[in-house]
Amino acid sequence: MIPAQMHRLATRLGVRDGEAYTIVCGLVVALVLAVVGLPGVFRGFDPAGLGQAAAAAPGSPSTSVVDATPPTTESVTTPSLPSLAPSPLPSLPTSPSAPAPSPTTTAPPGTGGGDERPLGEQVLLAEVPDPGGPDDLAVGPDGTVYVVSDDDLSSGGPSALWAYSSAGDLLDTWTAPDQPATRTRGLTGVTVDPDGTVYVTDASTARLLRLDRAKGALVPVAEADDIAACGLLNLASPCEPGLVDSAPLLTDVASAPGGAIVVADRGQGTLWLLDGGDLEVLTTITDRLPGDGPIAVSFASDSELLVAVGARLATLPPGLPGVLQIRLSNGAAEAPNVVIDLEVTETPGGIVTGDSGRVYVALPTSGVVADVGIDQGDRIDIVGDGDPSFTGPLGLALRDRSLLVADTSDRIFDLSINDRPAS
Repeated sequence: MIPAQMHRLATRLGVRDGEAYTIVCGLVVALVLAVVGLPGVFRGFDPAGLGQAAAAAPGSPSTSVVDATPPTTESVTTPSLPSLAPSPLPSLPTSPSAPAPSPTTTAPPGTGGGDERPLGEQVLLAEVPDPGGPDDLAVGPDGTVYVVSDDDLSSGGPSALWAYSSAGDLLDTWTAPDQPATRTRGLTGVTVDPDGTVYVTDASTARLLRLDRAKGALVPVAEADDIAACGLLNLASPCEPGLVDSAPLLTDVASAPGGAIVVADRGQGTLWLLDGGDLEVLTTITDRLPGDGPIAVSFASDSELLVAVGARLATLPPGLPGVLQIRLSNGAAEAPNVVIDLEVTETPGGIVTGDSGRVYVALPTSGVVADVGIDQGDRIDIVGDGDPSFTGPLGLALRDRSLLVADTSDRIFDLSINDRPAS
């Protein structure tokens, strides 16, 4: 084999040329011996072992597909990945891998599984009642699972916030107050702050709501302003990036470990920060097509915010979605840094950051949950398999080594990801 071919093969295997030479030569010898016959001294030698040796060679790339089949011998664990670096990360394009099937069971997941659950196991947690349309979910300190309904007027009533036990039993329901007589959206985001307070975004009114347990009702906290378009001269401050003046469209809310509350406004390309009883502009997303912007938000830490965005402007072709990293310092936001590129058809739903530093992005248009290491650039696609299974995963939330998924099929799934803190 000529040196150029050996170098290409070494690159594919992820090994040094010397190691590739040994492996490739061994493979060639094995093929020749398979044709002419093996001498007696080599009887019982397995040439396929050479392929296994190549796969196990130092520097070999890890697989990009989750093996969701329960192991028949010893359990397989995924290696921990380092946390996000403190400095801004470069943009790392990712390519979607082949979806990995996940076995579906109907047994209650209890507290969210444990070491005995195989990686990628999919469990049906609950089916939501009317008005349906589960969009986002969050887990409280006591394990209660909160789910919001992004329904429209076809449901015949107001949007709902549901509370489920960790085993999937419906505990309580609250409805959104004073929604307009004509609406096309409902409740789109939910988060639980460190004190256990539940916050909800209402896309139909551009309001942030809070669950008042004493009143047993959702109550308004703040409303996002309809800010003017920046235009060519940027005369208004704050202003909506671009020439088009769009109405607010609140799509998600996230709470930081320290208690800060941030709201995503996809319509105006804006991130809002809850300051007392007001929503103040934290930062705006200028890299966007008109009417698009932040769809989902997740805190990796008090000083680091990840934002799933829709159609970006500065891409070829224009309109590619992705994930931005925004550093926060002294109440101010630094310029966004693109850390994950998505395909043109992969409009993101929810996003959540795992304890290991991995990022999970729901892709309803692709029917998968993408497991991405933004500091390595690798990506694993997880897809539901069985009946019932994913049809369009939207909201995501983490609990004990599992991922809760709100699906367009009006179902909530528990997906074992065994996410552990980086060592």
